[in-house]
Amino acid sequence: MSHARERTEKICLNCNAQLSGRYCHVCGQENIDPRESIWSVITHFFNDITHFDGKFFRTVGLLIAKPGFLPLEYINGRRASYLHPIRLYIFTSAVFFLIFYTVLTPAIKSMVFDDDNSEFYKKYSVPSREIKPGEIPSPSDVVLNPLDTITAVVTRETNYKSVAEYDSVQKTLPADKRDGWLGSKLTRSLIARSNKYGGKPAGIRDSIIDDFTHNLPYLLFVSLPIFALFLQVLYLKNKNNLYAGNAIFLVYLYVFVFLVLLLHIFFGYLKTAFHQGWLEWFRLVLLLYIVYYSVKAMKRYYGQGRAVTILKYVVFNILAFATVSFLFVIFLLFSVIKV
Repeated sequence: MSHARERTEKICLNCNAQLSGRYCHVCGQENIDPRESIWSVITHFFNDITHFDGKFFRTVGLLIAKPGFLPLEYINGRRASYLHPIRLYIFTSAVFFLIFYTVLTPAIKSMVFDDDNSEFYKKYSVPSREIKPGEIPSPSDVVLNPLDTITAVVTRETNYKSVAEYDSVQKTLPADKRDGWLGSKLTRSLIARSNKYGGKPAGIRDSIIDDFTHNLPYLLFVSLPIFALFLQVLYLKNKNNLYAGNAIFLVYLYVFVFLVLLLHIFFGYLKTAFHQGWLEWFRLVLLLYIVYYSVKAMKRYYGQGRAVTILKYVVFNILAFATVSFLFVIFLLFSVIKV
């Protein structure tokens, strides 16, 4: 509650409802004088910040200490004491992806791609024919592993200098000789990216990686309702098996994973900065704790035994892995053909 002066008029300024107290029973707005002083604005701002911080730290503390507790509180209607799960998800995911884009994306580029393509192909590619000693295989000479997908696309040979030239040539070809929808999209994207970055492979690759990594939040957003459906099927006759409840359970689980991965990144930075190799073991423990936490959260929320929960957790993760793999390919393809 603010300390601003209450209005003597008992009509809500927001919805015109008749008031019987300081707050409107219809829309919840406080019935105070709208002509605030600058001090009142500043006080209101800091009250909102501290209120958010208080709920945030309380919610995060319970999220970490009691797996599965918060989604139970939510479906049982006890929500006012905690930060809303959607607000919590938006905040933590924003922080996570900000750090991801700032720290990890450049690191991925430097590890996966270097200026010496021969080293890249030697390390990650499987020859499709016998390669002579000292010979550098070309993209067409290797069967690319998944890690090579982006490189295979950006090194796709083309003699076209513009999309207009490509379209013109395609129109002269018989219908059965023209590129299909996917081939056309790939070629158009490659031409556009090549023109934009002066034909430099590094620039083209980096642009595709940037497009893909910036699509990761959308990938997670799309995966959540699909995963909730998997839980709906796995816990078909469970009393807590509400689709919305499953989604809220996953929102809290996603938030926990974001927080653990932030710690994982932080300790990785400490390991590199201070040359403390033992921290890698601690980072491994953090990843294993995600598994332990997930099983315990499922056990508490759905109220089933340990053995049944572990079995359903394994089945859920098999389905989740297949789904994420499919979405990964779709979003990667979308990133590649994006112009």
